[in-house]
Amino acid sequence: MEAAVLFDVIEHLRDPFTALDRLRDALVPNGVLVISTVDAESLASRIIGKRLEDFRRTREHLFFFGRRTIRNVLEQHGFDVLSIRSIGHTFDLAFLLDRLTLYNKTIFGALRRLVVKLRLGTSQIYINPGTKMIVFARRRPHA
Repeated sequence: MEAAVLFDVIEHLRDPFTALDRLRDALVPNGVLVISTVDAESLASRIIGKRLEDFRRTREHLFFFGRRTIRNVLEQHGFDVLSIRSIGHTFDLAFLLDRLTLYNKTIFGALRRLVVKLRLGTSQIYINPGTKMIVFARRRPHA
């Protein structure tokens, strides 16, 4: 296999380390692994803390990684990390404001009602708070 993609998967695995070993073994030398997951060590994740949805989903999310920890884990399991960067999300404006009411119901609730009244609720908005990362890694040729 030349590439493997784990989008929002690794945090759900009971044993992500064995899974990485199996993926490494299935990949050709220099094969690429792409992982997206919550960046538990980012500044925004630390500030938002337990209010961050990914942290509240602890029954589903069995492991949390940050940039440093995912790099260390991948290197320990035969991968060279090529890049790690933050990725954002695209939301309908009304949906985003619904989510933000968790932080301040008065302000964001009023904004949501206004947005819906103005028929802007389905407008798309992209935000990148730095809470999610995408990792590109390559299987070491000799691994």
